[in-house]
Amino acid sequence: MEDQKEQSNQILNPHQISKLLTTSRFPIPECLLTKHVHLLSLQQAKFKPGCFSKNIRWNLEFGCLYKGPNYKMIGSNSTKMKCVSKIIHLQNSSGIIANYKDEFIQKVKFKSDEIKVENEIKTKVFDLAMMPDGKLLLSKETSDLELFSMNGDREFFHSFYPFLTFGVYVCKDEIFVGIAKSLEKSKNYRDGRIVVLDMKGQEKCTFGTEIKSGKLFFNCPTRIVANSDIICVIDTFKRDEDNNMLSDGRIVGLNHKGEKKWSYSDKSGALFELFHPQNITLTSAGLILASDYRDDSIHAINKDGDITGWIKLQDIGNPRFPMSVDVDDQGILWVGCGTKKNYQEVKTQKIYSFKLS
Repeated sequence: MEDQKEQSNQILNPHQISKLLTTSRFPIPECLLTKHVHLLSLQQAKFKPGCFSKNIRWNLEFGCLYKGPNYKMIGSNSTKMKCVSKIIHLQNSSGIIANYKDEFIQKVKFKSDEIKVENEIKTKVFDLAMMPDGKLLLSKETSDLELFSMNGDREFFHSFYPFLTFGVYVCKDEIFVGIAKSLEKSKNYRDGRIVVLDMKGQEKCTFGTEIKSGKLFFNCPTRIVANSDIICVIDTFKRDEDNNMLSDGRIVGLNHKGEKKWSYSDKSGALFELFHPQNITLTSAGLILASDYRDDSIHAINKDGDITGWIKLQDIGNPRFPMSVDVDDQGILWVGCGTKKNYQEVKTQKIYSFKLS
């Protein structure tokens, strides 16, 4: 009993506190004035309440912490394109927009609240990317990648037969291509993977296999973005029968060795339990922005695969069904919208621009 009392006194004795802090046989070095102290700024967050519903298909969310980005709509441009399935913003207020459903690509000029069409090419297009020489690399949901010029010239680039091509992205001196096999009598796909090409179209490597098990972890890689730290892929599980666009899926984060680091499909307060990512882009700070057309929102995800917030398009007016997203060199987010079969047909569509902070 006396031994236990003495032991307790030793622990509670403030003069012996160094014994509690020392976790090894080496003494704790003294703090020297010559050492530099780095201040860390805390990211401000605010609580956003969720909503409860009697509908068991909807998520029941108490709420979550919203950590950005802050956003403000700064403009909108009208287009006669009924569905802007792809947008690439260029310099000098120019851009490339594409319509998957009606099968054409336009080079446009953004002027005040309208869009001036400078050139149009009639072609099937699933995804496209800009090459360093200004040509467009087109994925058409066929086995072949093609190079296009806006004057109508086209040339063969690479074949992935018997696979079909989906997402395509150019990053520095590499080209990332999402491929998959088609299921018979179905609009769905399987055996997805990412093939990395050099700028001449030669295959460098393939991603999409678990290192330990050897199993494929992609279903159908429909959109790809990358920077020096991470490769982000929209992995689509099935197609939407209403408009043949992408339906429920997830976002997968890979390192440049092709190792899967995380998978994001958490709705975090959204209305529908399924995630319907259509397109994806990266900010210069590495924030991942993904459009969810069923939920009228843009999800903001950090490089570790955690949501930091979302942009609710319904909160700013009447935009519906965000399809395409792109961040320009000024940090402005551009969002192209689409339509859904159950909603009234629109004669014009809009592309919205947002300032992020």
